[in-house]
Amino acid sequence: MKSKKLIKEMKKFNRQVPSEQLQDEIRHDIKTNFVFEEKSAPNLKRFVMKNIILLTSGSIAAVALTLFIISVMHPVGMKSFNPSRRFSLMSATDVKENKKITARSKKENIQALEKNMRVFRKRKVRTKPQSVGLSTVLGEKKALCDFDCFGTAPSMPVPMPNIKLRRQEEFNTEDYDRIYDNEFKTAANTPLSTFSIDVDSASYANLRRFLNSNTLPPKDAVRIEEMINYFTYDYPQPKGNVPFSIITEVSKCPWNKENNLVMIGLQGKKIKIDKLPPNNLVFLLDVSGSMSSPNKLPLLKSAFKLLTKQLRSEDRVSIVVYAGAAGLVLDSTSGNQKEKILSAIEKLSAGGSTSGGAGIKLAYKIAKDNLISNGNNRIIIATDGDFNIGQSSDSALVRMIEEKRNDGIFLTVLGFGMGNYKDNKMEKLADKGNGNYAYIDDIMEAKKVLVNELGATLFTIAKDVKLQIEFNPAEVKAYRLIGYENRILAKEDFNDDKKDAGELGAGHSVTAFYEIVPADSTQTFAKVDDLKYQKTKINKSKELLTVKLRYKNPKEDKSMLLTQIVKKDDVKNEMSENCSFASAVAEFGMLLRNSKYKGNAAYKSILNRARNSKGKDFEGYRAEFIRLVERAELIEQQK
Repeated sequence: MKSKKLIKEMKKFNRQVPSEQLQDEIRHDIKTNFVFEEKSAPNLKRFVMKNIILLTSGSIAAVALTLFIISVMHPVGMKSFNPSRRFSLMSATDVKENKKITARSKKENIQALEKNMRVFRKRKVRTKPQSVGLSTVLGEKKALCDFDCFGTAPSMPVPMPNIKLRRQEEFNTEDYDRIYDNEFKTAANTPLSTFSIDVDSASYANLRRFLNSNTLPPKDAVRIEEMINYFTYDYPQPKGNVPFSIITEVSKCPWNKENNLVMIGLQGKKIKIDKLPPNNLVFLLDVSGSMSSPNKLPLLKSAFKLLTKQLRSEDRVSIVVYAGAAGLVLDSTSGNQKEKILSAIEKLSAGGSTSGGAGIKLAYKIAKDNLISNGNNRIIIATDGDFNIGQSSDSALVRMIEEKRNDGIFLTVLGFGMGNYKDNKMEKLADKGNGNYAYIDDIMEAKKVLVNELGATLFTIAKDVKLQIEFNPAEVKAYRLIGYENRILAKEDFNDDKKDAGELGAGHSVTAFYEIVPADSTQTFAKVDDLKYQKTKINKSKELLTVKLRYKNPKEDKSMLLTQIVKKDDVKNEMSENCSFASAVAEFGMLLRNSKYKGNAAYKSILNRARNSKGKDFEGYRAEFIRLVERAELIEQQK
């Protein structure tokens, strides 16, 4: 109570024996307030002087000072004053009872405080010192309830420590779509397997980020097809007017010797940078507050500076940014004005919320306004995917991009950062925007995507590429597609030219694996009842399967068909270098996912095949893979 109010209350009442009701109130109040003992003025003065050194709280200091003044002004002592009912004199019995209550309250407070501290330890919440009367709560250290200046402990509720909220980046809100491993299908009942190609590489770079932080990646962050397709393989270049070649290989399955492993590879035609058509590029850059950390906007700026230096005079670049709103930073500018483009990139700074939908709309408008009819028109969006205002739901953004892609504008998505990374959203945007998706975790990955593989990143040579494999039940009992879980298509989609599928860039390679069970295997699978109204006749053939592929030229809407047969006699005892390394990557992915189909997969076999098939590793990507496998094994051993 403040000094002025205390004096006012003292003058208001005459000293009297409290009523029974008032005594009950006093006994209740002593749990949270002071209680005075009857003392003469000199004794009170000495008592206050003795305890005033304990005062740290401003309010208690004011009360003590007031009482000191009172004792000097009225030497007759406290009997001359009329205390308020909250400070009425106590009988000896009451004072004794008060001490018992105080001791008990003190013990209860300590127990409550210790309980709170245990909760905070479990939650690993950091605290800072918080003053409580004359005591201090120091993080996880036990603090005693304080005594007031009159020697009586107020049994006040234990305050919660002042919790220091962590920055948003310290909370992990990364988002990945759930992946369910493809199951074995029986060739007799389900002879067709249909899927869209996938040239994305984001999953591999992202899981590398986890492993380099000495942490195994979340299972759903591991997409095996993106791990395999991160690497290039020594596939032959296509011949004639076909934009890609088809490569097949059959060998024993390394993680299950009873089964065979079929590799299907596509190799896109390589085109030199100076032979590429002119580019109409729109850099769509996220400059919201969530992009402020060093591995986001600063890395983004460095990456786009690398890309800018690769531009030619016939290329044109626009820059659109978005935070709370979207805006045009640089209108369409020729690629030979590099200083102007670099200056616009350098001036970018982060702040505000994330209106990604508005940014995408504006970027498509700018791309369409500057459309090059015979060129490559593409938006390159760089973000952590954490859209939080405007059109931000996956469904709304997908519908918008599906509508915009009909203008002949492709979409490349580059992911940055960690902590609030939205992988699922960015994968959908790239998939539905006729584009590709990469994750940039450092400047070397930026160089790989935007310099070394610029043609594959920017220029599409075939769109809506779909594969359909027909298995021969006479030779194949069952099969399983490894990876591509979110690229599976219905069998009817293969011949439907309106159905969207993946795009293949210049020089890109795509690899897929099937684990197949020979027809004479004793392995059993889920049985389906025989059909009542029709019978299936199996034609005798030495073919294992037939690969069918459909694709469209980038400017056309009608697909073309390619086929290739794989025979039983094509099974090899030894793997090629391509198959050996790619299968090691697939096996590693199954271990990281802890797939129920991993069989006898082991780090030792992965490392042996990867080391023996490293080949001409000019950029060091395969050597880095080997180091990541070794690191994952060590992390696994520590669990």
